[in-house]
Amino acid sequence: MENSPLLSDEQLVALARRGDDSAMAILIARITPAVQARAAVNSSGSSVEFDDLTQEGMLGFLKAVYSFDEEGGASFRTYANACINNRIVSVLRRQSRGKDIPAPVLVYLDDTEFELPASSDADPQEIISAEESAKQLDHKLNTKLSPLEKKVADLYLSGLSYGDISAKLGISSKAVDNAIQRMRKKLR
Repeated sequence: MENSPLLSDEQLVALARRGDDSAMAILIARITPAVQARAAVNSSGSSVEFDDLTQEGMLGFLKAVYSFDEEGGASFRTYANACINNRIVSVLRRQSRGKDIPAPVLVYLDDTEFELPASSDADPQEIISAEESAKQLDHKLNTKLSPLEKKVADLYLSGLSYGDISAKLGISSKAVDNAIQRMRKKLR
């Protein structure tokens, strides 16, 4: 890509979305120092390591590349910095609440914990019991929830915040909260 340093971030984003690896490499080179700086600031005093926060920040950057809307009024750099910051802050909040357990292992919807045994030497009865509990939860999700509640549940269980869910579904954060409260009642 000739004269690529002269291209704006917005032009590079458009090229990267079309699969131009060199445009993506330039964007990554431009944003990495900012991601590392933000990770360094946030990793001090936290149990989350610098490298982990840097990686999360880069995931926020990738989200920004593929979700940036030029008509939104903000520059790509401003939008990317917000996505990076949101991703890092989200990780720190989850960590501080003890929500660093992978989603496939635990499911909390009706205040009942379904834990799948992680080791291969787990008691076969425990494995069968956990699988049965997961099937029951899946059946409840498919039979008792409205289509909107199912969408909200999927996004909520994948770790998205109320704000992210509302943006993704085009509904208010209050509507997301209401759907989650209804789900909890229906699944008791």
